[in-house]
Amino acid sequence: KRGTILTPRFFANNTCSWLITAPVNHKIVLTFETFQLYYKDEFGRQIETRLQVWDGVDDKSNSLGIFRGTKRSFSLNSSDRHLFLRLFLDTDVLLCNFEGSFISTTTAEKPTVKIPASTVRALSGHWLWCSAVGTPSVDITITNNDEVLVTSSGYALIRVYDEGTYTCTAKNQAGIDSKEIQVSLTANCDSQCTGHGHLEDGAARNDFNCHNASPLDRILKCIPTTTVD
Repeated sequence: KRGTILTPRFFANNTCSWLITAPVNHKIVLTFETFQLYYKDEFGRQIETRLQVWDGVDDKSNSLGIFRGTKRSFSLNSSDRHLFLRLFLDTDVLLCNFEGSFISTTTAEKPTVKIPASTVRALSGHWLWCSAVGTPSVDITITNNDEVLVTSSGYALIRVYDEGTYTCTAKNQAGIDSKEIQVSLTANCDSQCTGHGHLEDGAARNDFNCHNASPLDRILKCIPTTTVD
């Protein structure tokens, strides 16, 4: 979205206001190439007027500054999708000249998927998870053999009972990202070690315990990479 702001011809109550609104997930860059704000009263005395800009929808928002006099080219940036401007006047005889142009820039960010590792060794029933960051909010799914196992927002987890390739895919308005996790299950470990996955305070946790009598070499072969304790 683009536009211009020019010296107004008509005023109401000695003020003139503009509200610039960008599309959702965009910000505004407002640039003044020409800026001269002076006027003369009926006696020919030169007095300053002013233009004030707020970072929001009205004059109760955070002020970005008060501008008057003659200035070189300068730019203002919104923190969200609105800028509010108001020109204040004290006389009917106006001698001012300014021209501003604005453009909206997207704040959307393509998702980035995060996985614990590309190759995972797990106990049957352990949790497998992935997450994603992006703007706006991200929808995330875990699939196996083209079957959707879970769909969530920003973070997804499942219990794994089968070996294979699990794909974590994240989508939002800005794009899509995916990563694969190759899962293998520890074999012949039930008599040596036990473990299970559970949720603790809303977070996934995988536990793992081995018998003291188990040989060390067998224990090492049975340790899953999904263990957190």
